[in-house]
Amino acid sequence: MKVNINFVKNTFLLLFFVQVFRLIYIRYFYSNISKEYGCGKVLNIENVRLRSKIVDVSGYLIAENKEVLSACCSPSCTLTKEFLDYINDNYGVTQERVMRSKGKHFCFIKRMLSQKEENDIKDKDFKEVFYIKEFERVYPYKFLMPVIGVVDIDSNGISGLEYYIDNIYQNLCFSDNSSYREFFDTNIDVGLSYKVYKIIKAACEVNHSEFAMGVVM
Repeated sequence: MKVNINFVKNTFLLLFFVQVFRLIYIRYFYSNISKEYGCGKVLNIENVRLRSKIVDVSGYLIAENKEVLSACCSPSCTLTKEFLDYINDNYGVTQERVMRSKGKHFCFIKRMLSQKEENDIKDKDFKEVFYIKEFERVYPYKFLMPVIGVVDIDSNGISGLEYYIDNIYQNLCFSDNSSYREFFDTNIDVGLSYKVYKIIKAACEVNHSEFAMGVVM
């Protein structure tokens, strides 16, 4: 079969120019994003994972969501020495780590800032910093956490009821998902659980035990 040399050449030239155009577009696109990101702006990211609130038999919230901010910067922007020294001293984010993200449009400085951390970094008024809204899991009744379990920083259940919900009911949904359930009902009783917790705690103290378990029938 005879190969058309001109066709092959033209095909390679076309692919070459397509790649060049793509690189120019990406560079321009992310450059504009980087400029928009700074100056303390808060970005609303779509499809942020939002877990269902968990309630006990009486409707008391035993697990809920709290909106928090995560601090980020854009490695493709010019970063001042003052800013790099600050994030290194306060968050352990080294210049080397930021430079490894060079070319990306953002790099996390600290996810899920506490109120103190948020106030402190905002007071510095670094032009390099922008923020992303996320949701932190909050458990009002700490004595129930062995039963409820916990989630990781990405809102995936890793133990207890939180893990059970994810793996059995697939209850972890995106905020714009029509199947999202605002509340997940349980047969947990906060009042009764607290009474049992107090009894177990007292028994551990008397018997010098590291842990104990109670069963209510």
